[in-house]
Amino acid sequence: MKMSEGNKYVVPVVAALVVLAGFLLLTNPSLSGLAVSNVTALNGTATFTVDANLVLDITDDTINLGTVQVSDTKNSEDAGDWFTVENNGSVNMDVSAFAGADPFAGTSTFPGSNYQIHANSTESGTPTTAYANIPASAGTAVLLIDELQPGTSVDSAQIGVQVTVPADETAGLKTGVITLIAEDD
Repeated sequence: MKMSEGNKYVVPVVAALVVLAGFLLLTNPSLSGLAVSNVTALNGTATFTVDANLVLDITDDTINLGTVQVSDTKNSEDAGDWFTVENNGSVNMDVSAFAGADPFAGTSTFPGSNYQIHANSTESGTPTTAYANIPASAGTAVLLIDELQPGTSVDSAQIGVQVTVPADETAGLKTGVITLIAEDD
């Protein structure tokens, strides 16, 4: 039987395709739908270090004690108002406080019992719940919270202030700036 001129190229091309398909099926059985054998799964290990990150955010940075009479004492519990802080870092922290100046113009002794601070509540760590005199420098800052932890639902605390207005204090708005310090525990 004699091949026509047009068909003489078809047979070698078809033969090459059959050989190629057979080679692919033999070298990659998953293409045929047959079960793959001799497969081994191995584990690798990735390692990394998370940097220690110290971040204290004050989410409520104002306490308004309202009106206080001369010689009276008023605190955050009376006013229902506190500083709210959060540990948004990656390590436990200690939170301390100091104030650089006395908010009173009268004869109060600063630091002294006229201007005090404490930790009202915390989600973690150990709060100093008794009111303490606010120191005048960072070197003598009062510890408010020991080991405030990072992380959702354990990272916030409320800090309160207490003032006792001196008998000779002049009328008017009084403002005291308190600095909070976060230190890696």
